[in-house]
Amino acid sequence: MSDPGRTREGARIGLKEGGVSFFFLMSLLVFAGAVYELGIGRGGAIGVFVLVFVGWIISLCLHEWGHAVVAWYGGDRSVAERGYLTLNPIRYANPLFSIILPLAFLAMGGIGFPGGAVYVNRSALKSSAWSSAVSAAGPAMNVLCLVLLALVLRFAPLSDPLAGGLAFLAFLQTTAIILNLLPVPGLDGFGIIESLFPANERAAIASIGGFVSIAFLVVLYSAPSLFTPLWNAALTICGFLGVREGDIANGDDLFRFWTSGPG
Repeated sequence: MSDPGRTREGARIGLKEGGVSFFFLMSLLVFAGAVYELGIGRGGAIGVFVLVFVGWIISLCLHEWGHAVVAWYGGDRSVAERGYLTLNPIRYANPLFSIILPLAFLAMGGIGFPGGAVYVNRSALKSSAWSSAVSAAGPAMNVLCLVLLALVLRFAPLSDPLAGGLAFLAFLQTTAIILNLLPVPGLDGFGIIESLFPANERAAIASIGGFVSIAFLVVLYSAPSLFTPLWNAALTICGFLGVREGDIANGDDLFRFWTSGPG
């Protein structure tokens, strides 16, 4: 493990050495290609599916990178050694929780499953404030994605399928933000406040945090009526940002093309 006391110049060098993974660059190219095809009136439902699916992968990478880069500045140099600064999801500690399950929930429609597979050595962080900042950094990246999507939807002339795909992706970002900020063990919301608990309680909760968060989301998904407050809150936030509910619904329908009738 690198020395946590490394200079600020060393921190900049370490971040630069992190680079950007080939996987992430290819995801950006595929996303840009889907935007172009939908923008000129081609692609249809398959184009929207690719746009949303790949856009979600990009946001997952940014979410995890947000955790890692703040942890780096907070004193945990191990995140660079584990490859977390490369925007490469296959380098994350738990691809199941960070990639596979979020994409599975996305395919089922209606919810942005929060990621959270970057292992951070919190004992190496400079303070409890840095620990809270690390947890908050992931949702902050989702907020950034949401704001950028809202600006494009508000000011750029878009075809209906492209507007629908971007609006649905914005809606998924919003649901992910809300879910991530819930104070449930294993989610970022709890990580933000966990320094308020005694050390022995934090250790006990950490040992079951992953199970609790997965059980929470499974229960939530198995009872669709429990989603109503979440969906309403997400739609309200999207509406405030100028993301139209009609575009969200259109994007959702196009994304889940396999649920449409033959006609």
